[in-house]
Amino acid sequence: MYKGVGATLSIYNLTVDNSQYSTGAITIQNGVDTIQVGWMDIYSGNWWLGVGPNATLIGFWPKKIFTSLAEYGSSVACGGQVYSPPGQSNPPMGSGFRPKMDTRYDAFCAYFNIVNIAHEIEPVMDVEEYSDYDTYKVKDWGVTKPMGHLVVYGGPNKP
Repeated sequence: MYKGVGATLSIYNLTVDNSQYSTGAITIQNGVDTIQVGWMDIYSGNWWLGVGPNATLIGFWPKKIFTSLAEYGSSVACGGQVYSPPGQSNPPMGSGFRPKMDTRYDAFCAYFNIVNIAHEIEPVMDVEEYSDYDTYKVKDWGVTKPMGHLVVYGGPNKP
C-alpha cells in the first residue's frame, strides 16, 4: 500500500503528430483511480502535487473525488507512455532513442521513491519492467549513486 510516489524526470522536447502523444510520468493507482504524481496528506487524505527539489506545493486533488484511491494506492509506475493511431509511425518516447545506459542521453526517472503506509519515504522495490522490445525499451537500474532508484526509457530509434 502506498501513500505517495515521487521521482525526478528528465524532459525532452519531442515532436509528435497532432494525433499522437508522448509523455514521461510517475503514476499511483488503485482500481480505476489514477493520478500522475502526488502523495496523500496524513491528516486530510487529499493528494498533493509538489515540484522542484523542495517539493514546492502546486495544488491537490481532494480525497472526496476518489473511490478506490481515497485511502491508498495499490501500484506505482514510472517511465514513458506513447500513443499513435493504427497506420501511423511510432512516436518518439523519452529522448527519442532507445536507452544507451548513459543518463547524459537517456530519458530517466531518478530518485524513484514511494511514501509507505507509515508516511515514510523509501525507494521503490520489486520493480517489473514493461517494454515493447521491438520499438521501446525500459531498464530498471535499481538504487544507484548518485541518482537513487533509477529507471531509464526511450525509443523508437535503435541504439
